Amino acid sequence: MTRSCYSYFHERGYINTTMPIITSSDCEGAGEVFTVMHGPAGKEKPFWGVSPSYLTVSGQLHLEALTIGGGLGKTWHLGPCFRAERSDTNRHLNEFWMCEAELAWTESLEDVMQVVEGLVRRIAKQVLQENIEAMKQATPQGRWVCESVDSFKEPWKRMTYDEAITELVQEAKSNPELFQHQPEYNAGLRSEHERYLAEKYGPTFVTNYPAVQKPFYMRLNEDANARVLTVACFDLLVPKVGEVVGGSLREERLDNLRQVMSERNMNLENYEWYLDLRRYGSVPHGGFGLGWERLVSWLCGIDNVRECIPFPRGAEASRF
Repeated sequence: MTRSCYSYFHERGYINTTMPIITSSDCEGAGEVFTVMHGPAGKEKPFWGVSPSYLTVSGQLHLEALTIGGGLGKTWHLGPCFRAERSDTNRHLNEFWMCEAELAWTESLEDVMQVVEGLVRRIAKQVLQENIEAMKQATPQGRWVCESVDSFKEPWKRMTYDEAITELVQEAKSNPELFQHQPEYNAGLRSEHERYLAEKYGPTFVTNYPAVQKPFYMRLNEDANARVLTVACFDLLVPKVGEVVGGSLREERLDNLRQVMSERNMNLENYEWYLDLRRYGSVPHGGFGLGWERLVSWLCGIDNVRECIPFPRGAEASRF
């Protein structure tokens, strides 16, 4: 799988980089981070003194710095991420790997989705070619997934969040027992909703979510007819798993970015270097993050992501 990533991005002119594991910023702005401390037990202090330090939740902000600030234009990396979520489900890990990419000079969300679709198709093809005999015996469901990727309609289904919620609400009215959680516009998409859409249409991109449901860095849409403020983003949903990729156009307008961060009570001092990327000139750009273990789970027909990484760390505690 990793070889597919390297070849896919290399063919398209992306530069492979490495990202920091210890950082002073929370990329998602949600506060679900592991804090890095030092000192004797009971007397721990922040590792960098007054400045907080965390295990990275995503390399995106630094990848943006290289892409637009460093002038590299197209970058990608595959590395570990850490999230202090208490979710104890078959889709969540506290330590996992993510493939992330950023591309400059794009004002089209479709451009980013095409990169994602091409990457996932390439990986699926390699997995099938190199492991066909093993998958026949060990993971027949995974073999079916890999063989089916190319048979799904091309391009993969695109639908807005508004369209997705409307369809889910209609389905719930026709079959009240279909969902454990009834779909509501302001409640977001639950895992069962994501899986329903993906199993109905095959791999599906859901776009333009309400801004309040997404991180601060996503570009605000300028749609006067929208019922709420939305952002130019997408989630790629796949059968049996749900979301495996999240991406967006990044907010390159300094005033808009500062306003959103202020409204979310974020400490702007910790993000001054990120704001500088806009303050001194920027370009339209976008990118995405692909959850590696979730992709393995889908392609190999494995129900639990804890079985897709050698030493799983989840909310139920780790033996390793």
